[in-house]
Amino acid sequence: MGTSTRVTIRPVKKKETVAVRRLINRTFPLLQRLFVALHGRDILAAFQGDQMLGGVVLKTFYLPGKGKCGHVEWLITAPEARGSGVGQSLLDAAIKLLQKKKVAEIFAVIDGHNIASANLFASRDFSLLSPGEQLRRYRFNLLLLWLHTFHYMDVGHFLWARPASPGQGSAAGQWFGNLVASIIIALLARWRLGGFASLPAEVMAATALSFVIIFGAREAAMQLTARLRGLKARYRAWESGLFFNLILALLFGWFFPVTGSIYPGEEKWRCREHKRSLGPAALAGALAVLLFAWAVPFYYLVLGGEPHPLLDTFATLAFMIAFFDIALPFFPFSGYNGRRLWDWNIMSWVIPAVLVALLFAV
Repeated sequence: MGTSTRVTIRPVKKKETVAVRRLINRTFPLLQRLFVALHGRDILAAFQGDQMLGGVVLKTFYLPGKGKCGHVEWLITAPEARGSGVGQSLLDAAIKLLQKKKVAEIFAVIDGHNIASANLFASRDFSLLSPGEQLRRYRFNLLLLWLHTFHYMDVGHFLWARPASPGQGSAAGQWFGNLVASIIIALLARWRLGGFASLPAEVMAATALSFVIIFGAREAAMQLTARLRGLKARYRAWESGLFFNLILALLFGWFFPVTGSIYPGEEKWRCREHKRSLGPAALAGALAVLLFAWAVPFYYLVLGGEPHPLLDTFATLAFMIAFFDIALPFFPFSGYNGRRLWDWNIMSWVIPAVLVALLFAV
């Protein structure tokens, strides 16, 4: 990008929304583009001459007890303008515009892997809100906030707010809460399909024990590997995935494993510094899950064990967790370990993914 012409940030004219849409198409994956709404939004764009280098899409809404609130829905930077400070200037202009509208709080929802955006928002007095902090701050209006910010089916994304909130919540509490919620949702899905007759005590116990074993082994492997690599990591739950999962379970009897993941303990961090730690940690977690996914087939096919419904329950859940955690490294499943493996070393993703694929044949 040339530097001879000054960058100007201004509101987008109606006829320029087509250029904004073209910029979005260049910047975001196909599936993610489907969720970008421009109608009824405030849109600012950064121009260098006639060239649009970036944009920010803003929304305002009312939240009972808080009044008018703002949402930075999309912060878009053209590939050729990344690292030039365009994103920082756009966010500063967005905050200034929302402050002129006298909003009480400003929100953003950020992909847990989007390190550049997380660091940028953290530097502008935003903080990541833990599930407990969200409930404390917004109570009965939390669901309404999620609906306004689309934070109800964005698995692996986190809700940020300005002004910042002190503390990050209990990592152990988030892990245990996610575990209990996952067990309940899995049982609700089974009840939705088969009624109470499908939930004898032994099936409920097998389901709960399966989640405890697999989630526990995955978390332990990831935490241990991260620490051995010199990274002090913390667990973060994906609250929006749990809510979406609950709706699927109640309406259709479907569910998918919402594992959550580990992240560096600080809010600001450099991707290059931690990729060499998060990549091996993701591989350790993936291998732990694969170990359990292959355990029952090995018992049946190699050791000649007798089939048992409780073992089948364990095998089904282990396979499901392995499939989502490894085989889907793209949006909207990019929060799982598959994406970290893909980014770290492509072969570290290929081999576990092949092992998951082979489970379809056994």
